[in-house]
Amino acid sequence: MVRAAGRLVRRQRPLAKMVFLTLDDEWGLRPVAIWEQKRRELRWALSRPVAVGSGWVSHWNRTLSVVDERA
Repeated sequence: MVRAAGRLVRRQRPLAKMVFLTLDDEWGLRPVAIWEQKRRELRWALSRPVAVGSGWVSHWNRTLSVVDERA
């Protein structure tokens, strides 16, 4: 499990079962992925300008992301 925190600078919702967020912190941009069902549960937290979340690290197709479980 890892924890990520930062200012939400981008929200993307392609025609998929995941929502992709980009967090900006003092070290750079952090990609975060959230399953659609989990996004519905965390909607109130993800509408804020700053977010803290925890989840697991996904390394797929040469991309590192945090798959968020809690916000």
